[in-house]
Amino acid sequence: MMKKKVKQYGEQIRGCSQHPRHVLKDFSRMLDTQIEKTVFFMLEQQGLLAGRLATLRETHDALRESYRDVGRDLLQLLVLVELNAISLRKILKKFDKRFGYRFADYYVKTRANHPYSQSPYNAWSSNRKAACYLSPCL
Repeated sequence: MMKKKVKQYGEQIRGCSQHPRHVLKDFSRMLDTQIEKTVFFMLEQQGLLAGRLATLRETHDALRESYRDVGRDLLQLLVLVELNAISLRKILKKFDKRFGYRFADYYVKTRANHPYSQSPYNAWSSNRKAACYLSPCL
């Protein structure tokens, strides 16, 4: 879906059928929607993990192995977060390269303080988060 839309944007810009500002606005909305879907999935998974942890507190049977399972699942979720950040970085980089814009910097700066960029579990500053969207962070 994204690939087709980016191709359409290129045709619209080259054919002058859309003003570049409209294309960027539409692209921003599309990215926001995709990121929100990803964030909702991550929050759902976080809630499921929290529920599992609460259940573990109540039961002590196989406690050690259950905590390990939760830990493994949490690591898998973190890998998904990293892959999504890498994907977003690549999408923005490719968009900038293809259309000659510096949209990636603008997009990250304007989204750094967006609610889906915030988390009560995240102690990083907004600047750190913005930098992490464009370059790998640990």
